[in-house]
Amino acid sequence: MAAIITDQLRILNAQNFVSGVQSSSNSYYTFIGLPNSNDYSDDWNENPPSPKDNLDQTNIIWDQMMALKKINSSDVNLVVRKISWESGRTYDMWRNDIDRDNPSNPSGSFDIYDSNFYVMNSDFRVYICLYNNALPENNFQGGPSLDEPTFTDLEPREAGSSGDGYIWKYLYTIQPSQAIKFDSSQYIPVPSDWDNDTNVAPVRNNAAVSGQIKMVTIRNRGVGLGAPNITYTGVPIRGDGNGATATVVINNDSTV
Repeated sequence: MAAIITDQLRILNAQNFVSGVQSSSNSYYTFIGLPNSNDYSDDWNENPPSPKDNLDQTNIIWDQMMALKKINSSDVNLVVRKISWESGRTYDMWRNDIDRDNPSNPSGSFDIYDSNFYVMNSDFRVYICLYNNALPENNFQGGPSLDEPTFTDLEPREAGSSGDGYIWKYLYTIQPSQAIKFDSSQYIPVPSDWDNDTNVAPVRNNAAVSGQIKMVTIRNRGVGLGAPNITYTGVPIRGDGNGATATVVINNDSTV
């Protein structure tokens, strides 16, 4: 029988581990071992050994410990890949339908968590990309981002005046205490409590309003749709939700 470890199960495991460390009923420690142990090869950096996983090997580990430090609740935090904003780089945009048959553009990732759909700016503010200027002219691969997002208002919008076409949504700001302890060359921390943290709760609550549609991408503008320069209102939107309608503008016999 095949076993499938989904992303959601990995996230749950990570959350459970953090909760276990932060629980007062558990005690976790990190330790320093002998630097010249004979149980490890000389090419540790290139070929790290497999974890010790039997009782005899566990005894060897205890024998070689030199010092330990207890991990406190403030010493552990969930993190995500670090994607720093860079001028001229093309980022993916958030989509909920990414898979092997419908990869993210332009990275070609088969999984949303492997795509580059969010960034951290130079002020440790994190943004999600809702639109990367994906157009038929660039084969829906998106275009380069030229304006660094810096705003902190809650509605998605462009970051500057270059006309790069990007639409960003502000998520949260990494606090100095988190940056000092958990920011690295590869990872950035995420808020530990989205519901109650005063730095992120307003953003979360605004983003979670039921029925919101922030961006729509037209994959095929069509031809011969009707008279040029006509607007249709009250067009029903089918799918999740109830009662949503849209306005469709026909310009030069195509949808815009």
